[in-house]
Amino acid sequence: MNLWLLFWPDVILDEYESDLSQDNLAEMIRRFDETGHSQIMVEPVADVTAYGVVDCKGVELAPGESVPMVGVVEKPKADVAPSNLAIVGRYVLSADIWPLLAKTPPELVMKFSSPTQLIC
Repeated sequence: MNLWLLFWPDVILDEYESDLSQDNLAEMIRRFDETGHSQIMVEPVADVTAYGVVDCKGVELAPGESVPMVGVVEKPKADVAPSNLAIVGRYVLSADIWPLLAKTPPELVMKFSSPTQLIC
């Protein structure tokens, strides 16, 4: 299956706060190959209002684990954030992304710098 990799360089993974044996691109690609599902790396944060936050329907996510998500909220208010799991700018996406992007109005593509709002 074809995959598409996307990185935003604004978040650096810290070897002291991350398990780099699990929190890495190779592991994301392995999970993609194993499941056929797109992968988005997230990490818990204290201030959700500064990030795009994923909605996993309340499922607890263990480090290195992959669970389904149903959406993304960009910089939510703290009281309505679906989780505390912020996107850290690492994506392994299936080719299924292209038809979704084709349906996205051009003004939205220009308005948002993050594709997370376009794929949920």
